[in-house]
Amino acid sequence: MIIREDVFDVDEFVPGDLRRRHRELNELSRALSCALDGYRPRNALLTGASGSGKTVTARYAVDQLQQEIATKSAYVDAWDARTTTRTLQRVLDQLGGSTITARTPSRGDLLDAIRDAISHPTVLIVDEVEMLSDLGLLRDFASLDAGLVLIANDEDRLMANLDSHVSSRLAINTRVAFDSYSVTDLVSILEPRRRQGLVDGTVSDSVLEEIADRAGGNARHAIVSLREAALRAHQRGDERVTMTDIGPAVGDAADLIRQKASDRLGTHERIMLDIVRDHDSIAPRRVHELYEAECANRGFDPVTRRTTTTYLGKLEDYNLVESVGSTRNRKYQKIESFS
Repeated sequence: MIIREDVFDVDEFVPGDLRRRHRELNELSRALSCALDGYRPRNALLTGASGSGKTVTARYAVDQLQQEIATKSAYVDAWDARTTTRTLQRVLDQLGGSTITARTPSRGDLLDAIRDAISHPTVLIVDEVEMLSDLGLLRDFASLDAGLVLIANDEDRLMANLDSHVSSRLAINTRVAFDSYSVTDLVSILEPRRRQGLVDGTVSDSVLEEIADRAGGNARHAIVSLREAALRAHQRGDERVTMTDIGPAVGDAADLIRQKASDRLGTHERIMLDIVRDHDSIAPRRVHELYEAECANRGFDPVTRRTTTTYLGKLEDYNLVESVGSTRNRKYQKIESFS
């Protein structure tokens, strides 16, 4: 029933035709188009909820630029990279820089090698930017002869954590906000994946629309739900997805996405998640107090309270916890169900 798994890979697959993000694509492309005149691409910040198309739009825009002019690019997910050294090493590897022979290269060594590797117009995409272990690294990136495309869920949360010297040095020229997708948008996004990834006739238009309607404006949920619905029909021995497959498939998709996000958590975020799950409702200040106590028990240094706030926000972004109340009186709760 599934004939191409790659079209359902929400992290790696870049479609040949970007659907329903033309305004956002045009704004970002204008920032990058300075490269066509021999100038450094302008820095850009893309913000919006998970599943709103930020990453795929950034990658698509760079792909388009590379079709017009010789351009180097690097993509790094700061949450996945975790450390400053690993972040810089991944950038260097993608830019084709020379290998550093030092067993433990310094930050300066890696930055010098990245500078040497920049020989054409260059774009660096930093996804989940607020999860950089050291946000001061953005000042180093800003010193490179490269355009930066920073991707975050929440601009206010990112800027609240930036030192004033870093934010002024960044000089973000273009800000692109991504709204959640409409049902019509999601149908448009799902249709080519149905056509390319599934046996013809597997999913009807009405089933596709129902999956889109239940995705809550999140393309990631919609795409994974479509795949899970096809798997359920196949396991049942049916050649077509029915309406009865959709509810369980949406629940399966939410669980898979939540588990993938949970698997990415580092030690500090996992401690905070466990604290929230151990309480019916808990304020951020109390989370930090209990987190500090647990760090003391384990013998390692805690992150700052501000970073705790960032991590709690990230846990909420990926539906691992939920918050209730206003910013001043916010409390976090575990999520009981995803179906």
